[in-house]
Amino acid sequence: MVIISKLIRKNILIISLFLILINNYSYANETGVLCSNKDRDWEWLQNEKVKGEWNKKMVGYYFINYFLIEGGQDKVNELRYKCFQKFGTRLSFPQPAQSSLSAWSVFAISETQLEEGIVEFCTFFRNVMTCRF
Repeated sequence: MVIISKLIRKNILIISLFLILINNYSYANETGVLCSNKDRDWEWLQNEKVKGEWNKKMVGYYFINYFLIEGGQDKVNELRYKCFQKFGTRLSFPQPAQSSLSAWSVFAISETQLEEGIVEFCTFFRNVMTCRF
């Protein structure tokens, strides 16, 4: 009886951990949207979430983060229009961000077609990540 009880508790723990991981994975495939300009001024596009997938792309010795957006060019154009409606020409680049502390990233239509915006070039050296514009 004690062995069965331990097995049940162990299985419940494993299932709980699995559900937490699944939930975090799903969250990682959704991001907020900010509107920016070339001077790195920005504002949140309030209540806007988009689905897609975070990826990295090597550029020389550096990598950049980008968000492969579901809906492709049509969705990016829709976000660009929303930025224009809310902020005019002052903040015209829609960009993905999880929080105000997120690294600057851009939307992508495909792995080779990145949208315009501010991006940080990052590198790892001795397990330390450094980024620059």
